[in-house]
Amino acid sequence: MTIATPERRARKPLGARSRPGAHGAASTAGVDKLVAAIAAVLLWAAASAVVGSDTVPAPLTVARELGGLVGTSQFWAAVVQTLVSTALGVLVCVAIGVPLGILIGANAYVRGSTGLLVEFMRTIPPVAVIPLGLLLYGPSLAMKVLVIVLGAVWPMVLHACYSVRDIRQSHRDVATVFDVPRRVRWLHIYLPSILPGCALGLRIVVTVALLISVACEVVGGAPGVGNALVQAQVANDLPLSYAYIVTAALIGVALNLATHRLTTSVIGIRSRGEA
Repeated sequence: MTIATPERRARKPLGARSRPGAHGAASTAGVDKLVAAIAAVLLWAAASAVVGSDTVPAPLTVARELGGLVGTSQFWAAVVQTLVSTALGVLVCVAIGVPLGILIGANAYVRGSTGLLVEFMRTIPPVAVIPLGLLLYGPSLAMKVLVIVLGAVWPMVLHACYSVRDIRQSHRDVATVFDVPRRVRWLHIYLPSILPGCALGLRIVVTVALLISVACEVVGGAPGVGNALVQAQVANDLPLSYAYIVTAALIGVALNLATHRLTTSVIGIRSRGEA
């Protein structure tokens, strides 16, 4: 006697089924962000109409001021100075934070002995370090990089530490049982496991580094967008001040999008390489 077995249906790959939904979710998120941006501009225009343009310039006035500012070399010099300090600070934070976080996360004794120190250092406001940077280097690029590193390195340290700590114990045990060489362990087990956490830490570090860079320019007088903003405020030029505020916000959005694209592409390439 033969038993009839039901035929198996050909299953589509998981990626093929989830891709349309993913595109739909992405487009919906894009529409939501656009609606939020339009609502913010309308709220800004309403606030300008209520309190007066002498206090809050209208969005169209600021847009015209920003359009004229874009054609000047002074504007681009300030933007480049802010971007350079942010980029250098991020590079130093990654170069210090990732190895330090891996070292702390890989050793339980080191993690226990340095936990209190790391928690204490990460609570120090970066603005409080600006006087130290001014004392050592004056209002310069080196001052901004120093303050950025002291204030923004800790998210990278913590995310690298947590990523190493959260590596599955089964992966460690298999590597130990089969006597996998240490180089192979790091390249094919540890690094793929800690890469997503480090990518998230990088996104946080970029945002914090930009905020600290602008703060150093506003408070410490270092050249950049923040310093140009202060000069416009001293001259009582509100539209110009708001134009530099919008410029700082646009820089933040651009850096966030670029970092998100970079981290997702690197993780995707790594995942395809490990498959």
